Amino acid sequence: MSKGVDRTFMHYGVRQDDMSIIENACMDNDIDAEWMKEFILKEYHLQRNNQEPVEDKKAEDKKLTKLLNKALKQI
Repeated sequence: MSKGVDRTFMHYGVRQDDMSIIENACMDNDIDAEWMKEFILKEYHLQRNNQEPVEDKKAEDKKLTKLLNKALKQI
């Protein structure tokens, strides 16, 4: 494991090793990995960093569902 700043983690909240797994899963399921990174991972990471943590699971699920619906409209 390399030391230093992991740019992938800074942008998406996911370490590079894990991003490789996500990219492979996207390829296996015919999902554009760049779309997944930009419209879902990056957006979710920004929301989590800019807001107070939500303790209520239903509220968190609702926020995530809203984010996914917004991303799906980009297709």
